[in-house]
Amino acid sequence: MGMLFKKPKYTPPPGLEDSRQAVAEREASADAARKKELQRIAARNAAMRRDPRSLLGSSGLLSGIQDTETATEQMYVRSPTDKSTRY
Repeated sequence: MGMLFKKPKYTPPPGLEDSRQAVAEREASADAARKKELQRIAARNAAMRRDPRSLLGSSGLLSGIQDTETATEQMYVRSPTDKSTRY
């Protein structure tokens, strides 16, 4: 009867602490990446509030100016009927 109420002895497996540390590092890396992305989005939104034309560069999309440069043609165009997987 004594073994029914006795607390079992538990020793954690040897790799458990390593896996916990690896998970913590991955979570810290993901949090840093998420924070960096939020900062990038906030900076873009702030720039759009200040002057939306500054984000468009010299292409003149808002002012109606069209580019005078000719577009370069693609050297390799994939055929729509080609069913191969290589590009």
